[in-house]
Amino acid sequence: MIGSFLKECEIRPVENSVDAGKATTVGEIIDTQGYGGACFVYKLGAVTDGAAVTLKVYSGTDAAVSDVAELSGASAAIAKTATDSDQ
Repeated sequence: MIGSFLKECEIRPVENSVDAGKATTVGEIIDTQGYGGACFVYKLGAVTDGAAVTLKVYSGTDAAVSDVAELSGASAAIAKTATDSDQ
């Protein structure tokens, strides 16, 4: 049986929105051990026309994050115009 997304999930912010022109940023580490899945929601800051915004999720088992690797299929390239700001 599928439960309610809002009732079955822990929802918490891990990074503030990032404005255009920022280099790579790193969000918080989330321990997902014991969970059946994860959903990541990201709010963009100001976006400039022609922007190349890429969001990536990394996975690892070491608490010191020495073994993190990009999670296959868990990245997105989004937002190409200023109208994508603050979404």
